[in-house]
Amino acid sequence: MSRGHRATLGLFRPRSPERRPEPTPVQLLAFEEEFGAHSSRKQLEIQDRLGIRPARYYQLLLRAVHDPAAVAAHPTTARLARDRFERKTR
Repeated sequence: MSRGHRATLGLFRPRSPERRPEPTPVQLLAFEEEFGAHSSRKQLEIQDRLGIRPARYYQLLLRAVHDPAAVAAHPTTARLARDRFERKTR
């Protein structure tokens, strides 16, 4: 199957040239503080405001809860998010 054919099936999506930089750990915890638990609205806001997919958001959030500067800026949110991650991995 050629690359052009995959594109017509929606399996290949070229990267857009106006790609935004990923949010910083402090920005991620500020966003998490605003939206809290996962919901369909939060999922849309992740894509619209942060410009990343929800799966990538949670990967970056997991790193953010261990970032000293982010934790210092949002200690309660970092603790709550870290606790949520730990409960899911038990």
